[in-house]
Amino acid sequence: MWTTTARTPSSPRSTGPIPLSSPSRPASAELTTPPLPYEPAPEPTPESSPVASSQAIALVLGVIIGLSGTGSAATAVALPELAADVGFDPDRGVWVLTAYALTLAVTTALYGRVADRSGVRGPLTLGVALLSLGALLAVLAPSFELLIAARLLQGCGAGAAPVVTLAALRAVYPPQAMPRALATWAASGVVFTAAGPVLGGLATQLFGWRAAVLVPALAALALAPIRQRLPTGGSGGRLDYLGALWVVAAAAGLVLLVQSASLGPAATGAGVALLALALPLVARQIRRRPDGFVPRAAIREPVVLRNSIAGSVIHGSWYGLIVTIPTFLAARGWDPIPIGLAMLPGALLGAFCGRIVAYAIDRLGGTRSMSASALLCFGALTLAAIGCATGAVPLLVVAMAVVYLAMTLGQPALGASVVAAVPAATTGIAIGVSTLLFLNGGGIGSAIAGLAPVLGPAGALGLLAGLCLASSVFLAQAARTGQGLTKHQPPGQVRPSDC
Repeated sequence: MWTTTARTPSSPRSTGPIPLSSPSRPASAELTTPPLPYEPAPEPTPESSPVASSQAIALVLGVIIGLSGTGSAATAVALPELAADVGFDPDRGVWVLTAYALTLAVTTALYGRVADRSGVRGPLTLGVALLSLGALLAVLAPSFELLIAARLLQGCGAGAAPVVTLAALRAVYPPQAMPRALATWAASGVVFTAAGPVLGGLATQLFGWRAAVLVPALAALALAPIRQRLPTGGSGGRLDYLGALWVVAAAAGLVLLVQSASLGPAATGAGVALLALALPLVARQIRRRPDGFVPRAAIREPVVLRNSIAGSVIHGSWYGLIVTIPTFLAARGWDPIPIGLAMLPGALLGAFCGRIVAYAIDRLGGTRSMSASALLCFGALTLAAIGCATGAVPLLVVAMAVVYLAMTLGQPALGASVVAAVPAATTGIAIGVSTLLFLNGGGIGSAIAGLAPVLGPAGALGLLAGLCLASSVFLAQAARTGQGLTKHQPPGQVRPSDC
């Protein structure tokens, strides 16, 4: 920071660096640190100081999003024992997973807008608290109905992880440090998500299903060391509660519709009804309050919707493979722990490629990086289809490694493109909307994987591979033509490939 050897009591306090040529600068003033590429605050605090040299916060935020992912992965491994102990039909076990996924996806936009208004510390703390409380209540649930209620609460907390952790990166790191921070965040998240089946299998085998369901509560321990370093300041203002209600209703309808293949006709009807009711009301509220819950500026930015929808196939590919490959291996007599171990090489690959991912996003930009990620998904699905058709298990292991690498690249690339395209005041809601669409790709991937009894595993994976190839070509063309040119990066950093 700037210091002077003397200052008169009447001198007004400077609110920023004093130019070297300024006549108000005392002759004895000295510059004690080299100039920074961004303007420092006059009195840095733990809440406002950039931490470009440290990746600890990005690492912990990635751990939190990874642990939220284990809410599905670890619990899925424990479902048979859980159903036998609580006393419900194993066929109803899909609700244990869907209840969590439903509220997770629905609440992402809500957390994003609250983070815009009040800063990231409060929403993330609330989310982690609900995630942990829901896990504890699920462990103690004596009946199927109370278990589902606890899982709904747990998902409400998990919804903070994907959107608020990403918003926190923008709040904490300066622009030039963002690519590396995004790569660290994604790599640590992928490692813990991939470890979910192994953690669930070990916990279930050693301590019972309750330990597997409790795994996501470790997020509370992860958040504690960095909580005070997260900013609290937001844009302020009152929350548009009516707009929030309609957005949540529309999001619930979308999730139910996407998940209807596994939930049945009732979910289809409820999803269609909610969308038909809520979408016109969302549009009406945006017209009435352009700066409300969903700012018009964020929705009109083409990068947000275009990259989120096209990029949803990346998450769909990952979800399709984690549904298809374990089922394929289990049918051949594999136990849960070996199945989980087969997924670990991909997690390790994603972790070791963090620096490469940061370099790719910095050099290629968000949209071109997403195109490369979709192309990797195409390759992974093609390998998996061949492996299922021939029974070559090594090809399945390689396919999982490639799709985890694609997720390590694709998810932060989506975040980078959205963050670069919108003003800082609407970052949270823009990330929330993009995350909602991105996560729903998992439901599409799961639904396509569910066609395996009709098309065969290879046919279903081949269909999903075709979608990935189309998405890759579309995103590459969008980046080439410069559609949705970045408007909200600092001067000197704008280029068409950034979004």
